[in-house]
Amino acid sequence: MRQKIEFRALMCLNRFRYVRAIDIAIDCFAERPYAAARHAARLAIRGLVKGGYALKYRTKRHHTIYALTAAGARRLVEASSSSIDARSSIRSAANLTNPEHLLWANFTVLACEARGVHALTESEVMRELNVGTKKIPQAVQGLLTVKARRKVVNADDDEPTKVHLRPDALAFEDDGLVWFEIDATKRSETRRARLLALIRALGTQIPLLRTSARSRGSNHTLVRIVVLTLEPAMLERLRSLIRQEVNKSARRILTVDSGHTRLTGVEPDTYAVWRAVYKEDGTEQVDVCVGHIVLQLAPTWLPNYQGNDPFKSKPRGWFEENYLPYRRAASLPTWPAPITPFI
Repeated sequence: MRQKIEFRALMCLNRFRYVRAIDIAIDCFAERPYAAARHAARLAIRGLVKGGYALKYRTKRHHTIYALTAAGARRLVEASSSSIDARSSIRSAANLTNPEHLLWANFTVLACEARGVHALTESEVMRELNVGTKKIPQAVQGLLTVKARRKVVNADDDEPTKVHLRPDALAFEDDGLVWFEIDATKRSETRRARLLALIRALGTQIPLLRTSARSRGSNHTLVRIVVLTLEPAMLERLRSLIRQEVNKSARRILTVDSGHTRLTGVEPDTYAVWRAVYKEDGTEQVDVCVGHIVLQLAPTWLPNYQGNDPFKSKPRGWFEENYLPYRRAASLPTWPAPITPFI
């Protein structure tokens, strides 16, 4: 079992380049209570450091991260039954200053996979979209192309332009795609406009993924947008932006030709997006819910959780709750409980 845990932890290090103890906990021990998962993860990462397979770093923003050494890469190749492209990441880890956005995007992907949902990081999505592309001008620049205005206020006075959007993380659920945005900083007017353009794309197909080997056969309809913020103030600003859009869209008349959408609140920080479609016989238009928007705080309190009291060993935001990787609306099936990956 120790060897299996070591191998999986090395695989996690090799895939994401830099990880925290909480990432090992979520990848290897998600089925356990948080205190037990964190303790097991710390033992595992301590063993990797002691064996020379990983190095510990402290970033300028006081993040404790671990990177794969050359010895760890060799160990992973030797322990694998198939050819694995393992590379050391200690050189790039030494130059990191504020990897918070990247770390929480990786955490989100691991949370999805702990629930049994296939997920990809932004870099993995772009690699899959550009498999076989040799020339930079021919490379795909984004997963989704939308028209967005540079300004949110007085948007009618600003000409929309085409922009390429990339998800920070992408999950493949049974009913469609879930697009994750990680907000580590305050959104500018341009980024707020792009978020609104992304919301208007809910319910549409993303055909670029059809050529991807790992996503072939999946439902490529964008059905949910999840925005995870790292600070409460950012969450409040997003709430204000979405409430403005709810009030503005309430006066819209939805038709198929206009392509307009309407937002309605269904639960706290959860909004439904409606669009007009034709009935099957094509004689009448009806409004249907094409997807949801979820606003949520990332569980930033988990990495530094200090609860030693056994009665407080279940902090908010672990897998016992409807929180990871995002809070599901009551209209959706409940999350399955994580199972051990070592069966």
